[in-house]
Amino acid sequence: MVDEVSLFLHGMEEQKSRHTAAVGAATPHTKGLIKEKIQAEGHFEGKRILLADDDERSVFALQSVLEQAGFQVSIGRNGLKALEAYRADKDIDLILMDIMMPKMDGYQAIRAIRQEVHGQEVPIIALTAKAMKEDRDKCLAAGANDYMTKPIDVEKLMTLLRVWLA
Repeated sequence: MVDEVSLFLHGMEEQKSRHTAAVGAATPHTKGLIKEKIQAEGHFEGKRILLADDDERSVFALQSVLEQAGFQVSIGRNGLKALEAYRADKDIDLILMDIMMPKMDGYQAIRAIRQEVHGQEVPIIALTAKAMKEDRDKCLAAGANDYMTKPIDVEKLMTLLRVWLA
């Protein structure tokens, strides 16, 4: 329930910034408390996550955050490498998939993973710099469970991870 309320509050905050209306939103203090709660629970300890991204800076930043939260992180530097990593380790609990990558883009990689024996079960969160509604719809149509735009809001990411891994 805390996760659902947090997602709602984040949605309200995004709506507030877009429309500059006075809408109730999570304060920085509230966000900090939620983040501390997630870390204190150790909910992610030992969970395996596959991070597919070709941008070294994104990989470094996300890997650091994920490992601090307790995740074991595997890296795929493009869609093809991500597919190979998934095939090599069927114990992946969740995939973070960048969309714009060389050799095989995120859409193709998501579709390929969904065709694997256990590929229907693993949650996939698409990560992209594209923020248009049709981009979100395209990610979901390819088989992603959820979608986040870059730059990544770490607190929102942690909340999404908690929801999808619950």
